[in-house]
Amino acid sequence: MILLFSFVLILHANAQIKPLAAAFYQNQYLINPAMAGLEGGISFDLSYRKQLNSVPGALTEQALTGTYSFNKAAVGLNVYNERAGLLKRTRVVGSYAYHLKLNEEDKLHFGLSVGVLNEKVDESSIKGEATDVNIGRFNERGAVVDGDFGAAYTGKGMTVQGAILNLNNFLNRDKRNQINYSTFFTALSYKFNMGKEYGDVGLEPKLCYRGVKEADGILDAGVNVTFAQDRFNVFGLYHSSENATFGFGIKYKRLSLSGIYSSVPHAFSGYTNGDFELGLGIRL
Repeated sequence: MILLFSFVLILHANAQIKPLAAAFYQNQYLINPAMAGLEGGISFDLSYRKQLNSVPGALTEQALTGTYSFNKAAVGLNVYNERAGLLKRTRVVGSYAYHLKLNEEDKLHFGLSVGVLNEKVDESSIKGEATDVNIGRFNERGAVVDGDFGAAYTGKGMTVQGAILNLNNFLNRDKRNQINYSTFFTALSYKFNMGKEYGDVGLEPKLCYRGVKEADGILDAGVNVTFAQDRFNVFGLYHSSENATFGFGIKYKRLSLSGIYSSVPHAFSGYTNGDFELGLGIRL
């Protein structure tokens, strides 16, 4: 029981510092509330990630986001659910974003997400002594208020953004998680349009840096390549945590579909071969 719970905690800690890969290109609202409604209109996105090998208690994650834009603002809903062995983590936040137009090309974006976070041990899945007092105390903690704050600049192909994550921990209100959670996210990208003579191919290099509580920050560097007027894209990222991410996306009318593979850091290679993430979106 102790060994199993220790393994679960390792997976859980890894998930906390590893965002869904769709957050890098397909759905940036997943990690920065300032990006909510950036494309305008109404949008819904669903992401599902699961480890490739069927280890008992393997990590699974689901995220559902929806945004609605009006005038210079947008509202959004971000529902995230994670399960690793006996641990279940659910986070539901509502977001408000304001998009300030500076001129014809430059904009500033600000966003705030506020909601609740709940973590529990699934007592029904315990094979052993489910009446352990520590399990009961863990589940009695209840939900806490949590959220994120983000800002961004877009203009002339460039995007600069930053976000403070897990505000409950940032404000030092929650004593349950002291290490292994994301503290902030920053990113710089520039999109090049190669022109019709090159088939309207687009290139978007991106450099990100993520802060982790009581651990070294993680650097992400990669590029997204788009074809056929952004109807198809492929991208790759290398992470300083010694793993890589590769993915593709397809857009057909109002629908979008993506598939992403992520390898795992060397320290976790003995437990899993990586994970695969599916994404589905609709724009109205």
